Amino acid sequence: MKTSSKIKYLFLSLAISTCYAANAVTWTIDGKTVTDGNWVLNQSISDNVITLSGYASGSGFLDLSTLCDDIGTTGVKIGQDLFYQKKIITGIALPEELVSIGRRAFRDSSLGGSISCSSSFKLEGGDAFAQTAITSVYFPNIEGVLQTWTFYGCKSLESIVLSDKLTSFGGSVMSECNNLVSLTPTVFPLVKEITGDVFKNSKLLEIDYLSFPLVESIPKECFHSLTNIKEIHLPSCNSIGKSAFYSYGGNKITLAPVVTNVDEYAFGATKITGLSDTKFALNVLNKGVFAKADQLYGVLDFSKSTFTILSDSAFEQAKKLERVILPETVTQMNYRAFSHNGRLEVVFLGPRPTYNTDDLLYPASNNANHRTSIVTPKGNIASWTNASDVITFVPMKDVPESEKTDSYYYPTSGIGRVIGVVYHETFKTRVSSWLSILNEFGTIVIIK
Repeated sequence: MKTSSKIKYLFLSLAISTCYAANAVTWTIDGKTVTDGNWVLNQSISDNVITLSGYASGSGFLDLSTLCDDIGTTGVKIGQDLFYQKKIITGIALPEELVSIGRRAFRDSSLGGSISCSSSFKLEGGDAFAQTAITSVYFPNIEGVLQTWTFYGCKSLESIVLSDKLTSFGGSVMSECNNLVSLTPTVFPLVKEITGDVFKNSKLLEIDYLSFPLVESIPKECFHSLTNIKEIHLPSCNSIGKSAFYSYGGNKITLAPVVTNVDEYAFGATKITGLSDTKFALNVLNKGVFAKADQLYGVLDFSKSTFTILSDSAFEQAKKLERVILPETVTQMNYRAFSHNGRLEVVFLGPRPTYNTDDLLYPASNNANHRTSIVTPKGNIASWTNASDVITFVPMKDVPESEKTDSYYYPTSGIGRVIGVVYHETFKTRVSSWLSILNEFGTIVIIK
């Protein structure tokens, strides 16, 4: 059974208080340094704020909790590179008067244990705690930007408490945190920018609902391999970077009503179940964007797009997808853009594109799970029927007036609903049975 965050941090507070009592120290100024009798740190004071600018000597646990009271200042800045790559610090008690922590202040040091500060403070640069052995973070009032690589590679880090007043997430801030389970809060209403792969490979992170309502662009690999986050809420996001959600294990992603950019493999191997509320207005359809998204069903609507090429493996192995609506601009279909699909209906709003004949409907199968239908507006049917060198469409029966609708005509296995024969020379056979057409090759049907 998991310990709740409140109980966990009650224990944390008690542990730190005990540590303070056991390690009561008094800090004094000694020329250009400040010391507690063990630690000697270089310092300077400006505007009644002390900056710890360099390490001189000392080892073990660093207790800064009484620093301001002892020397009569109102704030503390922990300077850039203060303990960078130093293997002499085992833990730290931060002062409540903390003002800021500089770049690489503790990176690659031997710092471990819990880190806690309830006051408002800022990170002045990236990498502050990267690749340390810290186990938990409690910064409920941290301000501004969560800088790049803040907690990168902290392999012992299990829980993080931050502020919902943060305005930006830098790249890799929690990447490669192999044991990170808990993040609080999970809704960041003021974050407008995410600049890198924030959570990449933090595979144990468990969140029911993660929300960045103002973020408009998601960079590459941002949510890569997050298998325990159930829902990601990005209602303003219209641009998605390469592999941004690759191997994401949750079943829901909410995006902007219209998405204008999706890079390679953005949704590859995800377990999302639907994106029907989003329309895609893309200039380019990149490689593998929905490849292996084998739980995705419903409709993907690209009718507002202007891309001309269906790139390699764009929808390969999207086995549950029901319909893809393509723009009028499509002129070329590349290697296995559609392959290993299920009962998929592909709507070509424009005329027949060129394509690799060997992989047009790959694989051919008598299994009803492999059934691809090609749909085209009535005005474009000639572009298919005249393509005798590649695929032959032989009109057999028009749709009865009683079955026509204002949207799409959906084929079934009944003879009264099948309207054509598909022949593909790769298979070296021409089928005439209505049932085998549906089960093996799919159909071409006409939109009213």
